[in-house]
This record gives sequence, C-alpha cells and structure tokens, in this order.
Amino acid sequence: MRMKSWAAMILAAVVVGSTVPPAGPVGATGLGSSAPTLGTNAIISPDDRFQVSPTTSFPASATVLLTFTGGRCTGFMISPDTLATAAHCVHSGPGGSWHTNVVATPGFDGVTAPYGSCMAKSLHTSSSWTTNDAPENDYAAVKLNCPLGNVTGWYKLDTLQLPVGACTINQAYPVDRPGQWASKDYIRNATDRLLYYQHDSNGGQAGSPIFATDEPDRCGTYPKPRVPLPPRTVMGIFRGYAGNNLNYGVRFTYDVISSMQYWSSLP
Repeated sequence: MRMKSWAAMILAAVVVGSTVPPAGPVGATGLGSSAPTLGTNAIISPDDRFQVSPTTSFPASATVLLTFTGGRCTGFMISPDTLATAAHCVHSGPGGSWHTNVVATPGFDGVTAPYGSCMAKSLHTSSSWTTNDAPENDYAAVKLNCPLGNVTGWYKLDTLQLPVGACTINQAYPVDRPGQWASKDYIRNATDRLLYYQHDSNGGQAGSPIFATDEPDRCGTYPKPRVPLPPRTVMGIFRGYAGNNLNYGVRFTYDVISSMQYWSSLP
C-alpha cells in the first residue's frame, strides 16, 4: 500500500511564540488536571502499572511529559525536534482552539528533568480533527524550539499488522502518580484505525506510545502469539477509555505516518 503524497493531505497547524526553554517541567508539580476528558479514564483491576526508573535510558528518555495551560498529556519523540501525541492534547476539537504554553519535558522522573524542557514552536494536527473529533482523527505532532531528540533518541513508527494477542507496552505520565509509569498488556481487539487493550489509564496518559514487544516477560502468562518484532516500534497513540472494560488508541496507518513525516520535515 502506497503512502499518500503530503500535498494531498489537509492539515491544520499553528505557529506559537518561541521563548527560552525552561529548565524543568512548567507546572508539573501539583498539576492535577489533564487534557479534556474523553470518557472515564479506566484502571482495569488490578492496576499493574510499574514505575520506570531510571528515565535516562531509551525509550524512557524519549517519552515526554507535555504540559500546557490547563492540562497535561504525554508525547514521544519521533525526530530531533518533533514529538507525536494525541490531537486533543494540542487542540480542543471542532469549534475549539489550540492549547497554549505547550512545554515538553522528556525523561521526567517526578523530581528532576535530566534533559531540561523545550517550548513548542508549532502545533500540528489533521483538519479532520478540527472539524470532526472522531477517535481515529486523534493524532498530532509538536515541533519544538530545541533538538531534544539528539540526546533522548526517538521512537520508530510502523504500521505493524499484528494479530489480536500480540504483546504491547505503554509508557506515560499519569496525574495520579509522580514520574513515568509503564504497563504491559496485549491487543484485545483492533480495527483498521484503532487498537483496543487493557493498559491502565489515568489523566495525563493521553498521547503516549503503544509499542510492540516480543520480550517474553512483558505479557506474563497472557495468551498471545509470538512474532519477531523490531524493538520499540510504536504502533499506536493512547487515547483513553473505550467502554466495555477496554482502553484504546489511534493506530499508525500509512496516512498517519505520512502526516508525522511531513510535520517532522518542517522547520
């Protein structure tokens, strides 16, 4: 299947003011809110999230606390100066507006920011999100005013067509716990554009990576097929609660990856 050309895409973007990057995560301490709620965030008992420590090794280093006026999300580096996240983490949807004072802090451990922070230089999403906030349109990118990815590394994106039962990992910054946390699960269901799983979720985790793994200790005794996988390859963007005891996210299709590549190529 061939990627669409960038010229054929209808995209939305805003350029924001560039300032000197702060030394640490702006508003991270005591910030108890999150991006606009998309259903109830679901902790699917038992809560098996575990703290990521240290956060200076990849992929934790490339997993980003994303704060903005009135909320927070998670993102992940996909180039030296670009991170991917959920669209509702940068724009409130049809009839809404772009978020302001967007700050990216990779590898934050709840106390220290080993790589400092960068301000957003521009925010990008599909016009499909700004006119129709359907779940499959909930993807976006943030261009930063400094090249954090050169020191943190960045994730690979792929349209992995994995079967139900394939192992997955999520790493994110939930509001109910300090620092970065991870969980392991497997694909419970999938459509062409969405993935469903039981990774536990709380506010702040939207926009975080769902990446595939074939490490045998990552899925416990869950039923799963074993397939050889490239390491730390992101196959989806965490969105929130889907109902029916499942959380879900946007799947990386050729169109979504092509948009990410285009946004990454911008100055």
